[in-house]
Amino acid sequence: MVGPGGTAPFTLSWHTEPAEPTNPTRDDQLIILPAGDVDLATAPLLQTALLTAVEQHPRVCCDLGRVTFFSAAGVSALLVAYNRAIQTGSRLTARRPHGITRRVLHLAGLEQTLGIRTESQPRRRGDDAAQERTR
Repeated sequence: MVGPGGTAPFTLSWHTEPAEPTNPTRDDQLIILPAGDVDLATAPLLQTALLTAVEQHPRVCCDLGRVTFFSAAGVSALLVAYNRAIQTGSRLTARRPHGITRRVLHLAGLEQTLGIRTESQPRRRGDDAAQERTR
């Protein structure tokens, strides 16, 4: 989506992270990476990407680290995709929410559902490496 003046207030990309070498039975993880504002206009794009992902991959993670605004429409997109993941036997998680995104997900009670660590939870080995690969 392109905003006023040709700026891009919302972009969507994806890549695959290989399974951890210490757990070879685990599938690779598809990372969906929205950037910018997730609002009424852009949430359907995120939802479509997530639905397609959970229908085609056993492990999907929505990396919210580049999201600058997150509305109730974004919450709905995540919930619809999460429910589809359950139906298809896939696993949908989210990571790196910050600011308003973290607050909205907290208020919606989705941190545990989407596997988002709270500030008090310790980091697991490999988390930093996984985050660095997405930057």
